Amino acid sequence: MKKILLNKEQVWGKVVKGEGEEAGEGRDKLYNFGLDQETAHQLSTVLPATAALRSTLGDGQTSVDSVMLNRFEKATELEEQKKDTLMRIVDLRNADSKGIDVENTRRIVETFGRVPGDTASPEVQGAWKVT
Repeated sequence: MKKILLNKEQVWGKVVKGEGEEAGEGRDKLYNFGLDQETAHQLSTVLPATAALRSTLGDGQTSVDSVMLNRFEKATELEEQKKDTLMRIVDLRNADSKGIDVENTRRIVETFGRVPGDTASPEVQGAWKVT
């Protein structure tokens, strides 16, 4: 019986095994509440990693695919909002007179120019003076 039962010195202090041997050397670490080595490993290693993954993925999600789809939908919605904002900024209705002049010049060159980007031909110059 004495061989299987623990005393305070075996749990908290040195065990008299031989010279210089510390408590617990040569045997499995002991845990409270009757936990064995495997259960303690699961609680200290597997459970925190699983909880972190669940926290990352979200409690209501059941698979990585659904999480990825959800994140993709949110990212798509955010990018759509960014696109709408950008389109409002570049909308010609927000331009000043110089912005409108730039657009008119582009249209004149496109319509009257002999080649793309032709701003020097007489047709382009004449059309510009009429506006």
